[in-house]
Amino acid sequence: MKNIAASVVVWVGCLLFAFVARAEPPAGEPGPVAQAGVSGEGREVRTWTATSGAKLEARLISAKGDSVVLATQDGTRKTIKLKQLSKEDQDYVKEVFPAIGAEQATGGKAGRGLKAILGKSVGDLKLWLDASDAGTVKVTSGKVSEWKDKTTNGFNAVQSNEGNRPTYNKDAKVAEAKGTMPMVHFEQGGQWLFTDCIPATGKNPRTLVIAVANVKQIEQSLLCHLLHYGSPVNEKAYGITSRGWHSVNWGNHYWHGALNSGIPTDSGGGYIVVASFADGADNFTVNGGKTFTQGDNWPQGQVDTGGAAGQVHGLVIGGRIQGGEGAWADFGEVLAFSKALTKEERQKVEGYLANKWGMTSLLPNGHPYKSQKP
Repeated sequence: MKNIAASVVVWVGCLLFAFVARAEPPAGEPGPVAQAGVSGEGREVRTWTATSGAKLEARLISAKGDSVVLATQDGTRKTIKLKQLSKEDQDYVKEVFPAIGAEQATGGKAGRGLKAILGKSVGDLKLWLDASDAGTVKVTSGKVSEWKDKTTNGFNAVQSNEGNRPTYNKDAKVAEAKGTMPMVHFEQGGQWLFTDCIPATGKNPRTLVIAVANVKQIEQSLLCHLLHYGSPVNEKAYGITSRGWHSVNWGNHYWHGALNSGIPTDSGGGYIVVASFADGADNFTVNGGKTFTQGDNWPQGQVDTGGAAGQVHGLVIGGRIQGGEGAWADFGEVLAFSKALTKEERQKVEGYLANKWGMTSLLPNGHPYKSQKP
């Protein structure tokens, strides 16, 4: 009798769920898809509870926007609105798919995908790290051992030394975001990730972009690198710093020379920083504001990254190419291009990142994507 009663409960639960769920869309019709790098295969069967109290034994397959796809034990798939599930179920979905939580936190303002925004310039995208995509962040013993590149180049950011690994902060607070966001957290001086990505050598064009939050300055005398690559042999490099030569401003570090944008790093809860070099000038923009331009007028041409590729270290995330002199910050996204983005391209990227990471309030009035998606 107990088995019969249990079967009836499950049957009634499935029947009740039918009123809040719909079948998977027909072939060719768009529907929720699994987050990149995360498969529902092997995920545990658990009890799901609707706000109506109905229960269902099922496995989470995928999530997108405001819906999830569940598979019952007989293989039937159901698409259910996230808001029709209990808070415990919603929290579980956000834990498995942090991007869903990020989208809710920013009011669902992600807009078009990065590749669609870039158009033909997507071929110049050499590195793309995205903390909202949990499937690209490998956590080992509580720390990030690998952050996978979302381009086809395979420039994954890695750290073999456990003591120098950052952590995955699923509850980072960013600017005007309604909730928390998943970001990779680096603590100054001792945590960084290495990549083989060399956006450009010599004085060839390149662009580096970061979306970060909660930047802190702990040790007052250090340069603090968020991104850095170049040649320690030739003492030439390029990157983005949150402190340069005792100046608490955003800037660039060419090894002996440096760029000081004059824009402080302690003026808000989030930053979109774009450093772009071409035609003898280094252009630096923070949160879509006025671009600071500095000509290549240092001895030895410091913006030169050192010439031969074999002498150039790939891009380091969270520190200097030799290690150390790192930054305290939560990283949301990192982009590296082998071209200098045009003003229109830069503003589209800024708009994409601002809408995705809850930083639109930081864009200046007059920015084309302050109140609309690119």
